[in-house]
Formats: sequence, structure tokens, C-alpha cells
Amino acid sequence: QYIKFLLHQQRYLELLEAKQTKKALSVLRSRLAPLNYGSGRLQELSSLVICSSPEELKRKAQWEGTGEASRRRLMEEIEGE
Repeated sequence: QYIKFLLHQQRYLELLEAKQTKKALSVLRSRLAPLNYGSGRLQELSSLVICSSPEELKRKAQWEGTGEASRRRLMEEIEGE
């Protein structure tokens, strides 16, 4: 369950960074919310929609951005499960 959440969260952040807000919101509603991984985290993720730049998104999400570094970190987190 947690691994699915992490994967969908990565997809959500990548879509937001690419300014694909509608697709990102779809992932939030149809993939992340049903996993019930805590309303606090969902609220944090949904608040990222209003970020005005990729830099702001990365800072607020404490995320490296789309690319090798964030995916490597994701794999490390999954392997730690």
C-alpha cells in the first residue's frame, strides 16, 4: 500500500512540475486519495498545486524534481520498506 502511494506521489509531483495540473489532480483524486495514507499528507500534496514555479514546488515538496536523483531516492525508500 505504502509503495503504491510513493509511486503515485512521484507521478503526481512530476506532472505538477511539467505544469500538467489536470492530470496531476486526477492522480491525486483517483490514485492517491483511495489509498488512505493520511489526510495530512494528501493536504500537503494538494497544496502544491498552487506553486508558481518548479523551484517553489521542489522546495515545498522537499523533492529533487523529475530525474535520476528523485527516482533513485524513491527506489531507496521502496527498498527500505
